Amino acid sequence: AHHLLPNLHHVRGLYQIIKTCDSGKLFKVDYPAFCEQIRAVKPDIPKGQSSHILRHTFASHFVMNGGNLVALQQILGHASIQQTMTYAHLAPDYLQHAITLNPLRGKIDV
Repeated sequence: AHHLLPNLHHVRGLYQIIKTCDSGKLFKVDYPAFCEQIRAVKPDIPKGQSSHILRHTFASHFVMNGGNLVALQQILGHASIQQTMTYAHLAPDYLQHAITLNPLRGKIDV
């Protein structure tokens, strides 16, 4: 999935379908055109996988950039946090950060 990111600047046709909030939908829904643009950039993506790969790439980079897993769960629409936890390994510092939020930290001996 990481190999797609450097090539996405070539997908200029997608920028032409952006609308403002005042004019209706933010994006015109044109799935065939979307797939065609993705195939132009990366022709060897298996059929039906382009949107999944982009979704996974977004989620991976969201977590690697410090995004919250609960927020990601809501963004992706996962019913269970367990689905979203598949991305947790991309944020190895998230547990260390959670420890710093513990109100009892440094107050008791274990």
